[in-house]
Amino acid sequence: YMFTYILMDQTERFYRHEVENAKLKVDVLMAQIKPHFIYNSLVAIRSYLDEPEKAEEVLDHFAGFLRGSIDVLEETGCIRASREFETVENYLYMEKERFGDDLTVVYEIGDSDFDLPAFSVQTLVENAVRHGIRESGTGKGTVRIKSYRTDTEHIVEVWDDGAGFPETMKNELPDGAGQSIKSRDEAGEQESHRAHIGLSNLKKRLLLMCGGWLEAPDRQEKETVVRIKIPIKEKEGK
Repeated sequence: YMFTYILMDQTERFYRHEVENAKLKVDVLMAQIKPHFIYNSLVAIRSYLDEPEKAEEVLDHFAGFLRGSIDVLEETGCIRASREFETVENYLYMEKERFGDDLTVVYEIGDSDFDLPAFSVQTLVENAVRHGIRESGTGKGTVRIKSYRTDTEHIVEVWDDGAGFPETMKNELPDGAGQSIKSRDEAGEQESHRAHIGLSNLKKRLLLMCGGWLEAPDRQEKETVVRIKIPIKEKEGK
């Protein structure tokens, strides 16, 4: 009887885990469908029709972003960080084409040999550009993506010097330290909701898929750093 009970309990836990994992994956993939980004990218490509070489370069980055996003549809678990960084680079290339010198991008990739959920860094970068830089007073700023390894963790930082977190709208997305993340645009209620859902989804996927977590900063006036932390597996340390 006890054996049967334990077996049924473990089976239920397994299927509950699989259903939750599948739901999170559907949610995050749907969140990547942003028609305005595709439209703006096509406009950027069209603007270079008189410069075939430049148009080809822009098109390659756009195709790279779409390929990187679509390829993960076939993945059942985490992906290599190097693949995630490549998709992020293609995305930011297209945003640079759109915003020009208003957007500065800095890469400090010191660690990419680990696994993490697809779209994890992408979600933070999009928030940094759309709700940090573009909603700041000037609409200008810098986004920095940094990765490194400590003795116990793989860490990815997404930094921006944009609008910072507002004092209002607390406790939407507490992290392990009890701090919170909140979208910055109170007027754009729909965008704020989508940003919150994306970050909340990311926090759950990090925990569920790789035992990681999202570390949110305290409010700062003109600087925001959000960190992904993923524990180093025992076999990695050897």
